[in-house]
Amino acid sequence: KEGPIHDLAWNPLGNNEFIVLYGFMPSKAMLFDAKCNPIYEFHVGSKNMIKWNQQGSLIMFGGFGNLPGHVEVWSRGTGVGEIK
Repeated sequence: KEGPIHDLAWNPLGNNEFIVLYGFMPSKAMLFDAKCNPIYEFHVGSKNMIKWNQQGSLIMFGGFGNLPGHVEVWSRGTGVGEIK
Protein backbone atom coordinates (compact mmCIF):
# COMPACT_ATOMS: atom_id res chain seq x y z
CA LYS A 1 0.00 0.00 0.00
CA GLU A 2 1.39 3.38 -0.97
CA GLY A 3 2.03 6.04 1.64
CA PRO A 4 4.09 6.78 4.74
CA ILE A 5 5.20 4.49 7.56
CA HIS A 6 3.35 5.57 10.70
CA ASP A 7 4.95 3.25 13.26
CA LEU A 8 7.10 0.14 13.66
CA ALA A 9 7.37 -1.99 16.81
CA TRP A 10 9.50 -5.07 17.58
CA ASN A 11 8.13 -7.81 19.83
CA PRO A 12 9.73 -7.13 23.26
CA LEU A 13 10.57 -10.84 23.73
CA GLY A 14 13.35 -10.56 21.16
CA ASN A 15 14.04 -9.54 17.59
CA ASN A 16 12.06 -12.41 16.07
CA GLU A 17 9.02 -10.43 14.81
CA PHE A 18 7.81 -6.89 14.28
CA ILE A 19 4.75 -4.96 13.16
CA VAL A 20 4.70 -2.13 10.62
CA LEU A 21 1.83 0.34 10.30
CA TYR A 22 1.88 2.01 6.88
CA GLY A 23 -0.03 3.58 4.02
CA PHE A 24 -2.41 6.46 3.54
CA MET A 25 -5.42 6.46 5.88
CA PRO A 26 -6.97 4.10 6.54
CA SER A 27 -3.57 2.55 7.28
CA LYS A 28 -2.55 -1.10 6.98
CA ALA A 29 -0.73 -3.17 9.64
CA MET A 30 1.37 -6.27 8.97
CA LEU A 31 3.21 -8.65 11.31
CA PHE A 32 6.56 -9.86 9.92
CA ASP A 33 9.21 -12.32 11.10
CA ALA A 34 12.87 -11.25 11.44
CA LYS A 35 13.51 -12.13 7.77
CA CYS A 36 10.68 -9.82 6.62
CA ASN A 37 8.33 -12.68 5.73
CA PRO A 38 4.69 -11.70 6.35
CA ILE A 39 3.03 -13.63 9.20
CA TYR A 40 -0.32 -11.88 9.58
CA GLU A 41 -2.15 -9.01 7.89
CA PHE A 42 -4.39 -6.97 10.19
CA HIS A 43 -7.48 -5.20 8.79
CA VAL A 44 -7.10 -1.60 7.64
CA GLY A 45 -8.26 1.19 9.92
CA SER A 46 -7.60 4.63 11.31
CA LYS A 47 -4.52 3.84 13.38
CA ASN A 48 -1.12 5.47 13.73
CA MET A 49 0.44 3.86 16.82
CA ILE A 50 1.55 0.34 17.87
CA LYS A 51 2.36 -0.83 21.41
CA TRP A 52 3.27 -4.33 22.68
CA ASN A 53 2.87 -5.38 26.32
CA GLN A 54 6.09 -6.49 28.08
CA GLN A 55 5.24 -10.18 27.69
CA GLY A 56 4.81 -9.86 23.91
CA SER A 57 1.34 -11.39 24.11
CA LEU A 58 -0.84 -8.31 23.48
CA ILE A 59 -0.70 -5.76 20.69
CA MET A 60 -2.45 -2.39 20.87
CA PHE A 61 -3.19 -0.23 17.84
CA GLY A 62 -4.30 3.33 18.47
CA GLY A 63 -5.54 6.23 16.42
CA PHE A 64 -4.40 9.41 18.15
CA GLY A 65 -3.56 13.01 17.28
CA ASN A 66 -5.67 13.95 14.27
CA LEU A 67 -7.46 10.54 14.32
CA PRO A 68 -10.65 9.73 16.29
CA GLY A 69 -8.96 7.97 19.25
CA HIS A 70 -9.96 4.41 18.35
CA VAL A 71 -8.06 1.60 20.17
CA GLU A 72 -7.77 -2.09 19.16
CA VAL A 73 -6.22 -4.84 21.29
CA TRP A 74 -5.07 -8.12 19.75
CA SER A 75 -3.79 -11.26 21.40
CA ARG A 76 -0.53 -12.82 20.14
CA GLY A 77 -0.29 -16.44 21.25
CA THR A 78 -0.45 -19.44 18.97
CA GLY A 79 -2.34 -17.22 16.52
CA VAL A 80 -3.55 -13.67 16.33
CA GLY A 81 -7.15 -12.84 17.18
CA GLU A 82 -9.14 -9.86 18.32
CA ILE A 83 -9.98 -9.50 21.99
CA LYS A 84 -13.42 -8.10 22.63
